[in-house]
Order: sequence, then structure tokens, then C-alpha cells
Amino acid sequence: MYVMRCSRDDNFSSGVLTRYGNIELSPSAGVLNYGQGLFEGLKAYRKQDGGGFLLFRPEENARRMQMGAERMCMPSLSVEQFIHAVKETVLANKRWVPPQGKGSLYIRPLLIGIGPVLGLAPAPDYMFLIYAAPVGTYFKEGLAPIDLVIDDKIHRATPGGTGDVKTITNYAPVHFIVSHLIFSFSSIMRSQSRFVTVARFCAVPEESVRHGSVCVHRIIRARSGDLGRLDRDAGLWLAAASRVEELIGLASSRSRVL
Repeated sequence: MYVMRCSRDDNFSSGVLTRYGNIELSPSAGVLNYGQGLFEGLKAYRKQDGGGFLLFRPEENARRMQMGAERMCMPSLSVEQFIHAVKETVLANKRWVPPQGKGSLYIRPLLIGIGPVLGLAPAPDYMFLIYAAPVGTYFKEGLAPIDLVIDDKIHRATPGGTGDVKTITNYAPVHFIVSHLIFSFSSIMRSQSRFVTVARFCAVPEESVRHGSVCVHRIIRARSGDLGRLDRDAGLWLAAASRVEELIGLASSRSRVL
């Protein structure tokens, strides 16, 4: 895995590759007490000719982490530092990248407050790290439509909140939603085994589904002429690093080759 460290008033400079393993944290670390942490997720694919690897728009993941770091009062990496760290991690784990069509290497960047802080304040020290693992195809259906379980009782995001950044605190509520729905619809889920994700609403009546357990949805129901207020400043929707309209026709031109 790739590791970088810096203090609150400093900038990330250089990182090192190290073997995957546990990290040591103070019990009063900012990430443990106040949820001061961000994560990203992207994948590396083996090229068809076997002569390298492909990343799709890692700069968008880098920019999304920068936006999240500003919101969570954390220092952030430059886009170039982020992409360099991702490439180094992929090349160090290249033997784990599955053959084309068999899966990919999932890459998980983390930015967390590791310094001890007892009072409610930003942590004094931070760690950026990346680890990776080989994964198969997430949806067995491929590009076919997927079935969603809709939950409208627990909201993922609220106006002015952190729904527009990929902070770790946005995701723990999913556990309750999934376990509750599985208990409520256990007979259906077990008999059909076709529901692949949970879609969650935000707490604005005029809008609809905003996020699924494994992907971003933006399905909006609003009055005519009212769409202008649905912006990122509202803190409701998470910018997707790979949107469908940009995937079509842009995959080859926007991918990065390692």
C-alpha cells in the first residue's frame, strides 16, 4: 500500500510503498472520535493485449477528494500527487490485476485524521493511504438493468450537510437500512435473490433517489423552473467520478494507460 503523512498546517510531499498491514492510531484520533475521514474508489483494468493497465478518469476522484478535504477541514493532495500514488499502487500490485473480462483491481484511497484530538476540532496530523484488492464483476447482470430496493424512511443527505462529499460518516447508516430491509423482505429477498442495491432518498420532498449502496443515482422530481437550486452547495448529491453520459464515447480518450 502507498502511505503519505502531513500535519494540519503543512502539505503532503512524498509517500512510500509498504507492505499491506495494520496501521496504528491513537484512541483519540480525529477519524475515530469525530469521523474526520474521506475515501475514494476506482479500478485498474488490464489491457486486452496484456501490455499495461487502464485507469478511467482518476483525476475526477482526485478532485472529489480535494472538495471533500476542504469541507472536512483536512489538507489535500494535488491531482498529480493523487494520480502518482494510484499508479504506484497499481504497478506494485500488478500481478493481482485479473485478466480482461474477469474483473479488475479495486483501488481504495483513504484520507484520515490520525492525530489525537479530544476537543471538537480538526486533527493535528493526517494520513493518506491507498490499498488494493482484486475483484470480480460487481453486477452479474453486466449492462442489463438492475433491481433496486427503495427505502424512503432514512435519509442519506440533508440540506447543508455532507452528502456532496465522500466522507466515511455518510455510509455507516447503510448497514441499518440493509439489515432492516432484509429482515422486512426476507422471504422475497431469499426466494428471488435479485435485489442488488438499496436506493436511498435525501430529505427534500421535491427530489427523489440520490444514492444507491454501490452507485450514485440522480433521479429528480421538481417543479418546472425549480431545477436551478439543485446544486452542490446544497450538500445533497455526490458528484460521480464516472457518469454514464461521459462513459459513452469517452472511455478510450479519457482513460490513462500505465
